[in-house]
Amino acid sequence: MLIQFSIENYRSIKERQTLSMVTSTSKIERSRCLLHTGFKAAPTLLEVTAIYGPNGSGKSTLINAMDFFQDFVMDSHKLQPGESIDAISPFLFSKKTTTQPSTFEAAFVKDNFLFQYGFTADSKKVHDEWLYATPAGKQKQKPQTWFKRNSKDIKQSIIKRELKGAKEAWKEGTGENHLFLSVAANRQSEDFKKPFNWIKSNLRVLTTPGRLHYGYTAKQILQNKRKENILSLMKDLDLFFDDVSVVEKTLAESDFKGLEKLPPSVKEELLKEMLGKKHTEVFTRHKIEEGGHCTLPLESESAGTQQLFALAGPIIDVFEGGSTLVVDEIHNSLHPLALKKIISLFQDKEVNKKKSQLIFTTHDTNAMNYLERDQIWLLEKRKFGNTTFSALSEFKGRPDEAIEKRYLGGRYGAIPNIESIS
Repeated sequence: MLIQFSIENYRSIKERQTLSMVTSTSKIERSRCLLHTGFKAAPTLLEVTAIYGPNGSGKSTLINAMDFFQDFVMDSHKLQPGESIDAISPFLFSKKTTTQPSTFEAAFVKDNFLFQYGFTADSKKVHDEWLYATPAGKQKQKPQTWFKRNSKDIKQSIIKRELKGAKEAWKEGTGENHLFLSVAANRQSEDFKKPFNWIKSNLRVLTTPGRLHYGYTAKQILQNKRKENILSLMKDLDLFFDDVSVVEKTLAESDFKGLEKLPPSVKEELLKEMLGKKHTEVFTRHKIEEGGHCTLPLESESAGTQQLFALAGPIIDVFEGGSTLVVDEIHNSLHPLALKKIISLFQDKEVNKKKSQLIFTTHDTNAMNYLERDQIWLLEKRKFGNTTFSALSEFKGRPDEAIEKRYLGGRYGAIPNIESIS
């Protein structure tokens, strides 16, 4: 379970900003399920959080930061000495920040520990890195320092003495552009694998705005035998077909149309690269008036149906793994009632049995009507282009107030400044 994610000096985010999944201190009785952690520092967490803001406010920057955080933890150990960390870009609208490193930090619960892990880095090196772990169950839940990086000499870094493994070899293998966590976990450290595995497997980030690709859902049907679960979810969302099938084929030259229009060299290069590769096709089955069925390729379905099919695989996956799903612009091509149904599934304790979470950015303000105030986060840019985060629960208001109406009326900010045209 994700507790919070913090960013500083990354793209449009200048000062440290934190997205928190911790419930507010409000005494309002909640009708939905909450996620209980067993830790005093964050006893209950939200299962759903929606992020709003005008275009260019930094919503995608937040999602991209989470995506980079995950990728860098997973793969930094593969970088060659001196290879740059290309994805890092500091806040550029201040002379003070352009030469400073960026900071990324996540707090989460995994394997009966509350972990707090983060690092600072620029395009050339990792400047700092830390990992604190608080064990569950003890009366005094105090964080333990599992790792603290020495920015001048990695060999002088602090590793908790009780942790098992080749500590000195892990230090030796950590270059300036490597994360120690990435190195240690990939060199068979059982202790460091715990936070590493949450970041790798329990944080699912979908950054692609617009239509998502359906390949992951198709793979879940082919390889993991999840067709029944995925079809059940699709029917819950009231989609107009009664079955789905996935066919995997090997690409042949006949599968490519218009090759004769290409220059011979381009055609040859394309065929060399693509021939023999596996290609997945998805078909939906519909009932017809006279009885029987007709089959359509998924590409013939509406954009909303394709979007829902693409989301179905990740949603089923996070429900089974107790993961955190992060989706940028989830509203694309979705009917508001479809989004409402997806949210309700995460808030249903009978469905969400493994404490999964959903975080999404959206412009669909209708969703505000069935979310509570601490589930709604507002992002906006200040005078010099720096993004700030605010939870709606930070604003004064009545529990029963019309949040969508007040938001669109500008009472909370984080809306476009659009002048009337006449």
